[in-house]
Parts: sequence; C-alpha cells; structure tokens
Amino acid sequence: MPKFLNKNELVLLMLIILLFDLNGFCEGFIPYIVNPKKRNYVLVSLMAIIVLYSIYVYHSICHYVAPPSVKYKVSDKHDVLSCIEQVDDAIEKNQEMVDEMKYNCNNVHINTGTYLAEKLVLTLIPVIILTFVFIAIYKVEDGDGVNSENTRILLSVPLILLSCSILSFAHIYIPFFSKE
Repeated sequence: MPKFLNKNELVLLMLIILLFDLNGFCEGFIPYIVNPKKRNYVLVSLMAIIVLYSIYVYHSICHYVAPPSVKYKVSDKHDVLSCIEQVDDAIEKNQEMVDEMKYNCNNVHINTGTYLAEKLVLTLIPVIILTFVFIAIYKVEDGDGVNSENTRILLSVPLILLSCSILSFAHIYIPFFSKE
C-alpha cells in the first residue's frame, strides 16, 4: 500500500522548498544590487513573488486541517452481503468519518511546536535577507563594474521592505489569527 505524507512531513518538505527558493532569490539579487550592467527587473520581481508564494504555502500547510486518516481494512465477511447489511456497513463507515471530521474541526489545527517553528523560520528568513543586504551594500569594494554605495542602498530598498513585511506577517498576523 502507498504511504501518504502526514502534516509534519509536508511541513518539512515545504520548508526545504522554501529554503531553496530563498537561496535562488539571494543569488539572483547579487547582480541586481552590485553590477549595473546585469539588472533584470522581471527576474528579480519573479523571484520575490516565488519566495512570497513559498512562504504562503508553508503557512497554509502549517495551519490546514488534517484530513481524516485513510484506513485499510479487509472485510470479515466473504460472502455476498444483503442490501440491509450493505446499508448498515455504509452507515457505520460514514459515521466513523463524520466523528473524525468533527474531532478535527473542534481541535486546534496547529500545535505549539509547529507554531514556534513557523515563527522561527519566518523570522530567520528576513534575518538572512537583511544580512545579505548588509554584505551587498557595505562589504563590496567600489570599482569599475560595481555600483556606488548610494546606488546599492537604493537598490536594496525592495529587499528591506520585503523583510519588514515578512517580519510583520510572522509577529503580527500569525499570533493574532492563530489559536495557539
């Protein structure tokens, strides 16, 4: 039988995808900030949208309601069931699924570990981006093929705004709307 991914495995898989997107995002912004001849605004905008979409999907997976578990059960009866037995069996299966769905709806969708991990990840991403901005502005030596420091600061403003929006999402939106 196939094994389905549970919620924790989906969260880890989406975190890996998010970190790969962040790696490509930072790698694509180096020429944008430092080199005046290699600016591609469409690529930079697309990479920012992909990182924001990955954050949205990561947040959605952390907060989604777990579906009812799939149960595989071999029937004890090997003969042909009568119509009444089939109806009773269907009622029993549906009642189990309804009970499990009610249980999932009434309980908290996110546990403390997932909540703290999400806040930590969504705080770490802006720290990585802001560290990257600091290095791109102040640790690059001025030369012939390099933007001036003032131009690098101006080109880094979208990254700083992106980092501030991710931080506000992590520390304002998530605690306000989370049940944890």
